[in-house]
Amino acid sequence: MLWYVVDNPMEISPDQLRRLRYLVANYLNAQCELGTYADEEGNVNRPIQKKHRHNIFHCDESDYSN
Repeated sequence: MLWYVVDNPMEISPDQLRRLRYLVANYLNAQCELGTYADEEGNVNRPIQKKHRHNIFHCDESDYSN
């Protein structure tokens, strides 16, 4: 799984937010088990994790085309 975090917030529609919350709250891992720390509304709040073996990338608006 890849997560991209951009420097500046982006506007999304209420429907996009609703769908994103649903996807986060209902994410299934490789064993088809809930694999998220989200509540039923898709809200997440967990401590920053150690890097482990994850790749971390920095993106800004030049990495995306409109």
